[in-house]
Order: sequence, then structure tokens, then C-alpha cells
Amino acid sequence: LLYGSYLGDVNAGEHVDGGTSRFDKYGIVYQSVCGGCGGSSSFPTTDDAYSQDNNSSNCNNLVFKFDFEIVPQADFIVDNLDGCAPLTITFDNESNDTINSVWIFPTGANVLSGGINPVVEFPDPGTYEIYLNITDTICNLQDTAKKIITVFPIPVIELSNDTILCDGANGNFDIIANGFGSVTNFIWSESIDLSNPINVSVMDSVITVNPMSSTVYYIGVSNGISICDVVDSVQVHFLEGAASVMLDTAICKGDTLLLQADIYSTSTELSYDWSPDNDLVFELDSFAIAIPQSSQYFYFTASILGCSYTDSVFVEVEYINPDSVYALSNPENVAEGGQVTLTAFPDSNSYNYQWIPTLLVDQPFGQSTTATIDQDQGFIVFVNKGACTVPAIVNVKALEFECGDVYVFVPNAFTPNNDNENDMLYVRGQNIEIMTFMIFDRWGELVFESKDQNSGWDGTFKGELLDPDVFVYHLKITCTDGQENLIKGNITLLR
Repeated sequence: LLYGSYLGDVNAGEHVDGGTSRFDKYGIVYQSVCGGCGGSSSFPTTDDAYSQDNNSSNCNNLVFKFDFEIVPQADFIVDNLDGCAPLTITFDNESNDTINSVWIFPTGANVLSGGINPVVEFPDPGTYEIYLNITDTICNLQDTAKKIITVFPIPVIELSNDTILCDGANGNFDIIANGFGSVTNFIWSESIDLSNPINVSVMDSVITVNPMSSTVYYIGVSNGISICDVVDSVQVHFLEGAASVMLDTAICKGDTLLLQADIYSTSTELSYDWSPDNDLVFELDSFAIAIPQSSQYFYFTASILGCSYTDSVFVEVEYINPDSVYALSNPENVAEGGQVTLTAFPDSNSYNYQWIPTLLVDQPFGQSTTATIDQDQGFIVFVNKGACTVPAIVNVKALEFECGDVYVFVPNAFTPNNDNENDMLYVRGQNIEIMTFMIFDRWGELVFESKDQNSGWDGTFKGELLDPDVFVYHLKITCTDGQENLIKGNITLLR
């Protein structure tokens, strides 16, 4: 038993009367049954059945079909059935059995890739018959699909070489197209779309031209099959327009520079030369490698037929003495959370600066910038001038802050003698939020008091200069982190 089915239900009384089953040679079964007996509607129906329900109190005649699809149906499609040599086509197998299908390609067809959907090249003109055969493995049924591929020849064309004329040259000369007997029409034009033809007859394989400037002449050729038309061109350059050198540039002294010229002609008769030779380390055709030691022009000369054309490029050579590039931090050591001033050298308007890390400095592109230090930190500054860039590194050490000595102090002597050196006495230090600074003479009299770190003592009391002596100070401070301290010490006034 290869196939069995059960349809309906035990109460419907479905049955087959004799002679109501039919089988054809393609494996299709047509079955007529008595179903839905007794008014039952349990027998399955399709959407297009006369009725989905049994409207009778007795049996219904029900028909269904089993198609085992063992009949092979060969079919394939292609993008096009004709084209110009060499023609490459992909064959898409659309058969109902792609596994048991066999492709048959004629002699002269090159199978580039096989499989179910092969890719085939037809290199030569001709007519090719393509077959796809399928054989059913159960009943040995066969089917074949066939298509004819037509490959047309393309025109063969050989043109005069691209031509270069000396500057100021004039005179007629011929451009020749050889079709080797494969061309029936020639169209010459100065436009790539072949508009405004310049030849009188479509049989003109030679045209005479007298260009006043560099010109491209296009030719369209046909062998009578429009899909195989060919367009080619010949370039006629005046020597001045045959090449152009790179734009002026700048490099850093000691760097290597690639010099190059763009060539707009394929002529093999052109010769090239770069100069001066003393700074060239390599030269090949339109390229050269140079290591110039100073700013200068380099010259490129193209020559042909006894005439030459020269173009130039100016190379500016820049230099930064690495020994002149350095960076400083003031101070070098700072309490955690304190600020330092970073300064790059040399200091000149001709330089550009960039500090790294940029997020840790206030002016990342300034010659001098401030930075807040929370931990030991290194900074890199790049000093740039044109094509030259030299880096420098400065390291800042973060110290644990104390609201006292080292971070807050008062000088033990000063000289208020109006020589603009050490004439004022100030409280020194960072991170001071509140302060009271008092100075007493040897008898305990208060001679100076300040609550402003920027307000210093000039060595006077009630507008009078005090004599040299030793004074006592009391400094009460509250720092930004909340620490408090009382610092006492002596100050010597010298004149």
C-alpha cells in the first residue's frame, strides 16, 4: 500500500461504488464517492465546492483529485535571447524538478559556472540551441525545453594613436579608422553622444582635422546590428595641455615628498624630466621623490617631437628646532584640586599649539593654559608651524593638601624700601577661603591686620615707616576643604 486515506466520520456512511475510480498514465487519481450520507456534513470540501454543507437527507456525490506531480515539466528563462559576442548568459532553471534535470550546451559554449542555474559564455557569433532535459525517476517520463540563442558579431575597429602637437602648431592631419571590412557605417564627432557629425559620408573611415586646442574625436561604427555598435575615441593634445603638475605644497625639513604630474595622453613618444636633480632621490616617468633642504621650485618638463612644455610646483620647506620646543608647569607640584599654569615654548605668533588631554585644560589651543590637578598628570603639547609638528611633555605631581605649612606660609623677612623688590608682605598659599592676618610689634601692639590675601603689609603703622625690627604674626585660616589652622611666626623688617 503506497497511499491510504480516511475521510468523513464513522456515522456518515461514505463509500465507493464500483467503477467510480479513474487513473491516468500521469499518476493522477480521480475519485468519485458517496459521502455525507444521512445528512452529515463531515466530508471535507474545497473553497470552490458547490456547497460547504450537505443540504440533503441522503448521500451526496463527492469528487476529488490526487495529483502526485510525477510528470516532469522542463522550463528555463534567460535575460535575453540575443546579443553581441562575447555574450554571457545566466540560465535560470524553472522546472518542477531541478534535481533530475540535465543541461545540454552545444560546441563553442563555455560553461563558466555549472549547477542548477549555469552561467555560459558564447565567445563567437552564431546560433546556439540550448536544451534542458528532465526524466521522472518513477515512471521514466521525460520532458525537454529548448531555446535558441543568437550571438551577433561586433564591429572590429583600429584607430590612430592619441596625438600630441607642439604648442602653436597648426596644419591638417588625418585620423584613420580601420574596420577590417566589418564596418558598414562610420560617424565622426567631437561629442561623446555622436551629435553633429563632422564627416560627410557614413563611409568615411578617414577624417582630416585641424584642431586649434586639445580635442577628443569620437567615432561610432556599426555593422548594421544596432545593439552591437561600438564607440571609440582619439585624443589630440597640444603639448601644454598634455600634462599638469600638482599644486604648490609644504613639507617639514627632512620629510620625503612625492612629486607627480597628471598625464592626459597615452602617447608613448612623450618623455618626462624633473629638476633640479640635487634634491631628487628617485625619478620615474611623471613621478619623482625629493627631500628638499630649503624652499624651492621643482620643474617638470614634457617633451615630444623636438618641442617641450615645462610646469612647476613650489615647495615650502619649514623647520622647527626640536631643542627649542618644551613645556613648563607653574608650579610643578600642586595640592590635589589645585591649579597650575602650563606654558609651551617657543612663544611666537607663528606657531600653533594643542594640549592633550584637551578636557583637562582650559585653553587647549593656547600657548599658555591653566589646568586643575586632581592626581599626578602628564600633558602633551603639540607645537605646529605649517607642515611641522613637534611634541613636548610636562608632568605635574599632585600632593595631598594640608591647610598649613608648605601650602600656606608667610615669608620670614621683607624689605619695604621702594625698590620694587620684596616691598610688600603677603600671605602665600592656595585654597585659602577665610583668613585673619595680624602683625604685632615686640610690645604686643597690633600694627597690621588683613582679611584679604591680596592685601599685604608695606611696613608702616598709622602712615609712618617702622624701623627695622622683628615682629610677631598670627594667621588664622579656613581652607576650601573646611580645614582650619592657626599659624604663628616671626617676621623681620629690613631696610
